[in-house]
Amino acid sequence: MKNIFNLAWIIVVLGCGFLSCKGDNSIKTEKTSISVDNDSGDQVKNSNESIEESIKKEPVIDVQNKPGEDKNQEEVKILAIDNKPQAILQEKSKSQKMGVITFEEKVHYFGKIPQGEVVSKKFKFTNTGDAPLNIKSVGVTCGCTAPSYPFLPIGPGEESHITVEFRSVGKMGSQNQTATVNTDGTPSSVLLRLSGIVVPKGDADPSSD
Repeated sequence: MKNIFNLAWIIVVLGCGFLSCKGDNSIKTEKTSISVDNDSGDQVKNSNESIEESIKKEPVIDVQNKPGEDKNQEEVKILAIDNKPQAILQEKSKSQKMGVITFEEKVHYFGKIPQGEVVSKKFKFTNTGDAPLNIKSVGVTCGCTAPSYPFLPIGPGEESHITVEFRSVGKMGSQNQTATVNTDGTPSSVLLRLSGIVVPKGDADPSSD
């Protein structure tokens, strides 16, 4: 009976020791997990601090005003773009070459013209433009005035003439006639004037060119 009691006592002591060891191990495990958690928190904290520091050091760039660029330069660029159509039109007008008709004189006075005579005048001109010049037509005021003009183009710098005749048949006294020269250059039309006095035949000699 005494042996049984001693055996029971030994079992109780061993059981208490086993439970005590198990409790110590669990406490160590909790402490270890807590230390791990603390280390993770420190790492997260350090990571956040480094991110904030990098954000503070990052330069802020203004999109509207780029470094080294002046607002006045931007306005000049805009004006250049806005004026682009006008610049194109100016360039186009410069590239359009035209002939220019330039007369030595546009008015002629015949003086006294014997009735029945035919007098004429050559109006000389030069193409002072930079493209060939064409005489499209020459219009006169009445049938008594007959023009003749070149039908071929007159090159730049070339000279030519338009001849205008006046027939005095059936006319008497002061006469004023005109001839209108139409061209494909500039000016597009030129007015030539002729005048004289028709007198009885034998009173004066006609002047003609």
